[in-house]
Amino acid sequence: RGLLVHGRRVLWHTLSIMTSLRRRAAERAASVVGIALGERTSSFLLGLQWLFPAAILSRFFTGFATLAAARVMGPARFGEANLVLAATLWIQVPLLMGIPTALMHFVAKNEKNKSAWIGTALSALGFCSVITLVLGFAFAPAWARAQGILPLFFQWALLWCFGYTLYMGGTSLVSALERFRVRAVLDILFAVIMASLVATMYFQKKLDAFHYLMCLAIAYAVSGLAGLFTDTSVIKPHVDRHRLSQLLNYGAIATIGGVVNALLYSTGRLMANRYMTLGEVGVLSAYQAGSVQMASYLISIVVQAFFPLASRTPNQEELSKKMKRLLLLTAPLQVVAFGTLLVLYFALLGRAYPLIWTTAAVYVIAAVGAMSFGMLTWHMAAKGYRGILASSIIGLIAGLTNLVGCALLIPTWKVTGAGLASIGAAMVGVACCWVYGKWSAPQVERPSL
Repeated sequence: RGLLVHGRRVLWHTLSIMTSLRRRAAERAASVVGIALGERTSSFLLGLQWLFPAAILSRFFTGFATLAAARVMGPARFGEANLVLAATLWIQVPLLMGIPTALMHFVAKNEKNKSAWIGTALSALGFCSVITLVLGFAFAPAWARAQGILPLFFQWALLWCFGYTLYMGGTSLVSALERFRVRAVLDILFAVIMASLVATMYFQKKLDAFHYLMCLAIAYAVSGLAGLFTDTSVIKPHVDRHRLSQLLNYGAIATIGGVVNALLYSTGRLMANRYMTLGEVGVLSAYQAGSVQMASYLISIVVQAFFPLASRTPNQEELSKKMKRLLLLTAPLQVVAFGTLLVLYFALLGRAYPLIWTTAAVYVIAAVGAMSFGMLTWHMAAKGYRGILASSIIGLIAGLTNLVGCALLIPTWKVTGAGLASIGAAMVGVACCWVYGKWSAPQVERPSL
């Protein structure tokens, strides 16, 4: 008993010291990049304090499970699974209708009647998801033919999307309420369930593309339900017409972001399926998983804390300057981090997945570009209707650039061509963001002599 009491005191003092050190480190980092440590910045750093360790731990479990699955299945089966995941990005456009983004935006901006906004948003999300899944199964052959995949693969994608819808509903709810600790727990819960299910399939010798995808779907569904039932007092299912109109208007513009996401992250795999074998598609998917998709994952984690707080920040121009300064300062660190991650990823995958250094360099640059472009567009979306419309249009330009680049480069350069197309899309997107920032910046009148 004495040892337990002493151990509890040591643990408490250790946590107190770690909290103090994190606070000092945050203040030092904020002073370096010129960020005043106000209420919103403190809330953002507090959110990252929970989300980043959880993201690292979550990515460790899911990454290890994905690596093991890819190694066991081989490039061809891994290619099948990634074709299905690429198809889900297009299904998510009508499935979600931008409602999770609208939920985070309006709940953060409206301190009063949050339960009314939440109830309306979740009801709309449920309606859109049910209609999409029903029509998807009814017309699966036609949709599959349009994407160049088998109807069976498209049906697998619909099953995956069912679990993902629950996950988006639960995680966007807790993020909108700025309950970052709960959001971190949900990430870890998803990772543990997913890794456990993959391990179970492996020991039962049933680990193939279908079972791997179902492991993901079940993990998404369970963690999403956990988020929805964290605090049932704020969930009152009903539909308020005025709020529904605002949510759908904002969500309709955010839906363009879903199309952009599909153009940027699924085009390479779906187009590669037309010119390469399933094994080569699997190798391309491995390059993307260790670089560009990792950048997308990190953006999704940071946005959970950044977007609600940015939505209620009055001085958007100052926030934009701080964010751009931070992106520039961390760019060299991103190159090292993504490069190390990609090399380690292929080392663990084994000899079936050859690593070519020039191709790896291309995908590392693509990941850094995707990180900058993603954060810039999310900040624009936080400004309201005008901002999200601008970010959606710029995203479409970048996505179409990626589409044209893939069509021109993949037939000749194959895996490397898809990476070069991603770099071109990111460069065009960042350039458009810079031009829009200059055009929309308020003009300051010079004093007359």
